Amino acid sequence: MDEDLYALMECAPDASADDLKRAWRRLARELHPDRNPAPDAEARFRAVASAWEVLGDPERRAAYDGRRGRIASGGLPETWMADLGDAMERAERWVREGVLPHYAGLYRGEGLEMAVRMLADLDDLRTPRALPPASWWRRRQVDQLADRIEVTGLVEPGTAFSRLVRHGKRIEIVVLPWALHQQGVRDPVVLDDVIVQIVVSRFALALGGWRAPPPAGDDWSASLAWARSRDDATVAEVRRTWAWRLGIGAVLGLMFTAGYRQW
Repeated sequence: MDEDLYALMECAPDASADDLKRAWRRLARELHPDRNPAPDAEARFRAVASAWEVLGDPERRAAYDGRRGRIASGGLPETWMADLGDAMERAERWVREGVLPHYAGLYRGEGLEMAVRMLADLDDLRTPRALPPASWWRRRQVDQLADRIEVTGLVEPGTAFSRLVRHGKRIEIVVLPWALHQQGVRDPVVLDDVIVQIVVSRFALALGGWRAPPPAGDDWSASLAWARSRDDATVAEVRRTWAWRLGIGAVLGLMFTAGYRQW
């Protein structure tokens, strides 16, 4: 029964057992089909009778109060939450063990090309399978970054399925199950598919520093070209910076060596 049982009984949730009994007797007299000719009287009578069966039994009332409290605070069905937890665990494992090692070779500069490529291939990545990994060195770099990313869940009302939160150097991918459940994502297979999409896309955005641009329609070529140029520019800038530092260091070293010999 989706409707609140206390509302059906026209009583407050903290009503005493005697108050509930009096409410049941009053409503039974008012709604009994033999006395009330209204078209919905019989249906309301049956609903009130079902509510009284629960609230009139102390043990069943205590169990209902527990469920009602969880629903009021944003709680969700336990079996569905268990399916969600399993889906989140599988999706995160797929990203860390399959997706990231495969795309690690694209991690250069700001990692934007890697992020955009992951987003462009999102539909294909919903199916976990064996992917050829990149070189060991590139995988090590990405693993070090990914270790700062954590996938968590938070039950709170809202319309978004997930969000990214930065905590200093640590990044949190927050999955919001309330919105998923309200939007009808309840079948375990569909839930797996949606969670994989969320985790892959959020990992991509986290690794790309939130700057991966959307495509023009379904054509990712312009976004990939932009991301590649940004990564190339960053790599070139880093190389210039280190060349300048090494040059200054070499000059200072020569000056120190010359001064030492003269001394």
